[in-house]
Amino acid sequence: MTGDGSGPGRARTSTPTKGNVFMRFSRALAAAGVTMALSAVAAPGPAAAAPAAAPERPMTGTHLAGTADGAIDARATVFIIRNHSGKCLEIENSSKRNGARAQQWTCNGQAGAKWKLRNLGGNRAEIINVRSGKCLEIENSSKRNGARAQQWTCNGQDGAKWRFVETSGDRLYIVNARSGKCLEIENSSKRNGARAQQWTCNSQAGSLWS
Repeated sequence: MTGDGSGPGRARTSTPTKGNVFMRFSRALAAAGVTMALSAVAAPGPAAAAPAAAPERPMTGTHLAGTADGAIDARATVFIIRNHSGKCLEIENSSKRNGARAQQWTCNGQAGAKWKLRNLGGNRAEIINVRSGKCLEIENSSKRNGARAQQWTCNGQDGAKWRFVETSGDRLYIVNARSGKCLEIENSSKRNGARAQQWTCNSQAGSLWS
């Protein structure tokens, strides 16, 4: 893997830790004024239920004021970290092209793993790649399991609208607003380059983010 610090053997230029210039995802949601639903699911497991529809509540954060619907909060640059692997959601090769796939990779400050949020109101937001300026979406706004996540020019497409469901420990589900399915890493893999896709929310380990 190449491009802007991505890939093995590159020096670590920044890490998405608390107190870093980059916010944790839940704090970025707060900064962008995005509300999150509360989930009854405390932890992943084969017998656990899917993220439940629940009343929304506004996220709060120290010295973070919400932005108006449709606005991007310049402070809310964020790494989106998968709990199961500890790796970052990024765009492959930090590409700027439409259709470049989303995947996980070791967090090393790569440009393709930095994101901002645009609040759409109603617990929905666009997730925008900082390097490309394009939106994270589900290919063709598909509703099928296994449809891949990729980037595309933001044009209001349904497949690029996301909802957020909070669980315990600052973990959350990222749910596609069109399909109602969870953003996950295929097969709950921990390997670099494993692709991001959507799947029915069933508390699988691969679909928890922070």
